[in-house]
This record gives sequence, structure tokens and C-alpha cells, in this order.
Amino acid sequence: MILNQDQPLFIHSFGRAIRVTAIFQSADEANQFMEIDPEQGVLACYGTFVFVARNSDLGFKIEN
Repeated sequence: MILNQDQPLFIHSFGRAIRVTAIFQSADEANQFMEIDPEQGVLACYGTFVFVARNSDLGFKIEN
């Protein structure tokens, strides 16, 4: 599922929040998507879900 701009989802990692651009249920689906758009990369995996984000997205710092 490719997320629209009005569907914000962030993953918090190392004190930063990075926006998820797509979620897939298999590595094969994610790989097909990333072949079409090489500016995207795997951000995280959780079970069978693969979360994808823009490679250039450094996220924003999360304040404590």
C-alpha cells in the first residue's frame, strides 16, 4: 500500500521520526516497488510487513 500525503505514518528510530511512504506484506512486493522507484528504501520490517521510506529522508529530531 502506497501512502498518500494525507496519511502520515512515522517510524521512530535513533531519536528521529521518519515518514513511511509505503507498506508491503512481502519482500517481493517491496523489491518490485523499489525497482520502479530507486529513491525509496527499506526503513523497517515487522513480521511480514516491510516499511519503505525515501532514501533522502533524514526525519526530524524528536524532543524528549
